[in-house]
Formats: sequence, structure tokens, C-alpha cells
Amino acid sequence: NEQTSRHRSAQTCNAVTGHSAAGSLKSRRTRMAGPGMELVGEEEIEEVLQVLRAGYLYRYGVTTPDGVDPRFQGKVYQLEQEIAALSQVKYAVAVNSGTSALLAAMAALGIGP
Repeated sequence: NEQTSRHRSAQTCNAVTGHSAAGSLKSRRTRMAGPGMELVGEEEIEEVLQVLRAGYLYRYGVTTPDGVDPRFQGKVYQLEQEIAALSQVKYAVAVNSGTSALLAAMAALGIGP
């Protein structure tokens, strides 16, 4: 029944994260399960928060009559430039998922329709 299902969901959340589904954001952040989470610290979290607070979740800023909106920090573009330099290639493109990465790689190689 529905009540049992909700109870099981809460139990699963407790088992995975160590707290209830109604736990605070801070406790979820520090107990989030998943591969690679041991690499995410306060510095990385702050970088993500800066992007969210600026309101630009994509690569390009909005151009106004006075130039690019000053809230746009170009963090994705900066990351792409750093990855390209480290990889000793001319270009690098950040994507949102492994699927997008595979599609971009296939397109770059001319594979597909």
C-alpha cells in the first residue's frame, strides 16, 4: 500500500545517506553517497554556489547594450580553456553527461547519420 511504500522509501534514504528524507541540506551534502563524492569539498561546493547565485547555468553570458552581464563569470569557458591547455589540444568542450560526451565525440569523428 501507499503508506508502506513511503515508509520503505524513507528507510532506503536512511540506509543510503544515514538520515531521514527530511534531513537538512547540510547533512545530505556531507553524507551523500556516490562514487567520487570524497573528492568534493567545500571549495567545489562554493564554486557551484557561485554559478547558481549568478544565475548563469550555461556556457555563454547574456549580452546587454553595456557588454556582457557582469554576473556572468564564464566558469565553464574558463574550465574548458584549462582542460584544453592541460590536454595540449586547441579546444575542449564541457558537457552535462556521459551521453552528451559520447554524442559529441561521435559527431566529431563523423560517426552517425
